[in-house]
Amino acid sequence: MLRWLPAAAAAAYIATVVVLWHDLVESNNWDTDVTGPLTLAERLRGSGPVFIPHYGEWTTFWWLLGTRWLPWHASLWDASGYALAVATAVVLAVATARVAGGWAGATAGATALLVGPFALRALLSLASHVTNAVGAVVLAAALVALTRRRSWLLVVVVGLVAGTNAASDGLL
Repeated sequence: MLRWLPAAAAAAYIATVVVLWHDLVESNNWDTDVTGPLTLAERLRGSGPVFIPHYGEWTTFWWLLGTRWLPWHASLWDASGYALAVATAVVLAVATARVAGGWAGATAGATALLVGPFALRALLSLASHVTNAVGAVVLAAALVALTRRRSWLLVVVVGLVAGTNAASDGLL
């Protein structure tokens, strides 16, 4: 039973985040680094050329622009960051489990999610270079998968995910 303690801790942590979701998102929205991309995506409606000389998270911005037509896009934007962080942790857990065993996988996935309040703020939004972890983990998981079976489709998909993230954000 102690073997799966990291997975139980991660599940309890995610449940806590879900219960506190509204307050966490509201306090996070006081950060202009979080709301800046949301405001740009909401207000840029094609009324002329726009020049943004220095922006480090184009994949995030493309997601915002691509979904802004949805009537519930603000809620989707609020949930996207943490949903992406949880999905990334799951992919990391599965890839690590294939290489080092179930306990290592559960621990790696839990470690990716169990963060302090300041780091949690970054995971709750699409700002703060959150997609960098996605690109790195997807690339690593693909390398693990490709050692077992060849797949050109996987190479293309991973190339698009990791490549667009690497091209859009110099930190990756």
